[in-house]
Amino acid sequence: MENLSYDVAISFADEDRAHAENLAEMLQIANVRVFYDRHEESRLWGEDLPAHLGEVYSTKARYCVMIISRHYAEKNWTRHERRFAQARALQDESAYILPVRLDDTEVPGLPSTVGHVDLRRTTMDHVVRLILEKLAETPDRPRTTGKSLTGLQAYAAATIAAHRKPARGPYIPLRAASASRTEPVPADELADALIADKGSNFLAVLGGYGTGKTTLCKHLRLKYCQKIVDDSGFSVVPVYVDLRRSAHLLRSPDPLAAILAACRPPVPDSGSATYLLLLDGFDEILHDRHETNIGTLLENEFSGRQVKIILTSRTHFFRTELDAATRMAAASTTSTGLVDLEETVRAVQRNAVELMPFKPEDVKTYLEGVFPENSAEYYEKLLRIYDLDDLARRPILLELIVSVLPRLDESEVFTEADVYETAVRLWFDREIWRGIDPARLLEFMKALSVQMFYLNRLELNIDELTGHIQREFAQYILSRIDLDRFDEIIRTSGFISRDAAGNFSFMHRSIMEYFFAKSMEDRIRRGELGLMRRDGVAPVSPWLFDRDENERESMLDDARGILGIEFGKYLFLSDGIIELLAGSLKHRYPDNPVTVDVAKFVAARSSFREKERRLERIANAIRSGEPEPAPVPDQDDLPEITMIGGGGRIYYNTEVYEFSLLVGDGDDPDRWTFLLNKSVSWRHT
Repeated sequence: MENLSYDVAISFADEDRAHAENLAEMLQIANVRVFYDRHEESRLWGEDLPAHLGEVYSTKARYCVMIISRHYAEKNWTRHERRFAQARALQDESAYILPVRLDDTEVPGLPSTVGHVDLRRTTMDHVVRLILEKLAETPDRPRTTGKSLTGLQAYAAATIAAHRKPARGPYIPLRAASASRTEPVPADELADALIADKGSNFLAVLGGYGTGKTTLCKHLRLKYCQKIVDDSGFSVVPVYVDLRRSAHLLRSPDPLAAILAACRPPVPDSGSATYLLLLDGFDEILHDRHETNIGTLLENEFSGRQVKIILTSRTHFFRTELDAATRMAAASTTSTGLVDLEETVRAVQRNAVELMPFKPEDVKTYLEGVFPENSAEYYEKLLRIYDLDDLARRPILLELIVSVLPRLDESEVFTEADVYETAVRLWFDREIWRGIDPARLLEFMKALSVQMFYLNRLELNIDELTGHIQREFAQYILSRIDLDRFDEIIRTSGFISRDAAGNFSFMHRSIMEYFFAKSMEDRIRRGELGLMRRDGVAPVSPWLFDRDENERESMLDDARGILGIEFGKYLFLSDGIIELLAGSLKHRYPDNPVTVDVAKFVAARSSFREKERRLERIANAIRSGEPEPAPVPDQDDLPEITMIGGGGRIYYNTEVYEFSLLVGDGDDPDRWTFLLNKSVSWRHT
């Protein structure tokens, strides 16, 4: 067997191709030369297939992996391959056929006593790991992979093969900040420092909605596995643990041993391994009160091995920074080497970092990876859609936005409102395991946005937020335990974030505007809001300028605020609410007169903005001293926006304000509602 062409030849029935292809791809990633028919199409073209395949299965491979099922036993081709493989097995002193069973079908010539792997009871990545260990046990074999892998390297290669999925875009390094650092640093550097520092073995990684906590853990798993494959002296063994799905392991008296037994990382021959536990989703198990189990898990007493921990959690799960540090400290006293809880809290705070959003250049890099031919075009499209560029700075939302950007063409019936709708639906569906109805959660988020609007607030403290939760879910809350559980679920499942001072807000202003727009949509659907009649109310400008100067100044200042402001019978709303309301109404109520009027206004305002951007470019050219600059237009030359439903445009202190009268309450003209859009500034240089 001097001239082996393959380490592994896979024999399978076509009905089981999905398993064979998965195995072949994973082995290829692990640098194993594998015979799989679809990888050999050019070589097989024109060959005498029975003769060629007979040679492959009898003389050209180190091992034959047989994927056994009832289909395998019935097929003529597999019978042919099996006959040659069995002839080879009779000649070899060591095992040649490696059976992988999908069912209990008996195969002629293959005794049931032959050792096999049952895929019903394990995973394909474990099969790959076993194959790599087999190959590592034969250092004197004619090598086709270029080198013999140690057991630890085989584990690492199998892990890479199993989890390196084709990504839609490039991996963008995440950055993290902490109270002890003036500037954010790459999260990879923090992980490297944890591994290198013999006096430190704990790092808490916090982050808001979609900031990439899971992405970071999975990236570190692949990064350190690759380092093991490349360097036989590197013995930091990464073990990724999805805490929510590992709850049954945490109930073990020795959860660390249970996790390592389930993940099956090998113990290096040197005996000096450091296990890097990537514990993902601390918040997702605390509602089941697993703090004590985590404390046991973090104990550094597994067979004398050193253990280092990276623990992730959503920031907004905890009421305050102190709450976060206290609860993690209670769970990790032994891991920090401290016994006193207060001292441990301080240690945890020193070792806690917060993931930062992407920078604009990160978003551009990601788009270049996904759309190499026209990334600039898509970035411009992203900038044109309300707040989308800011939302794209969160990894989970960037992936979503990239998936829908090609649909956001003017010719297609797809709006920015659909982006928000899709994001909200996917997130609520993702959180359904927590036991809350997505429809009920949506109603709460809409109610919360309305309450915050009328409070003229962007933030609530924890007591205010808990009060809202208690009122909205009163029928489900029968005890303090129920309240605590709903409080944690809502803070974690909703689009809510927490700042360092313990104030809670929607994770982005536009998300709050989306939920408020949805509440307005409900009122339109119920007929509580109607179309503005042009003759139903005096024009905006005279109404505003009838006020005395102090009142007018106060109203304009307030209207520049959060989502808008209410002055008695008048309601001023932000630009974003109208954007999102227009997109949502467009699909659901296309014939509603409010929908038609909103759409007309949005179209007119879009034209107005384009002209304003042109004027801004002229002003920038003048400021930069470019030759023969275009003249600065007089204020009277500013483009007029079409007045919709009695709306219009006014000037105040050289700022342009766009107004529209779109919807109203009832038939009384004195009760019609005003909508104020975000100001567009123009100043003479």
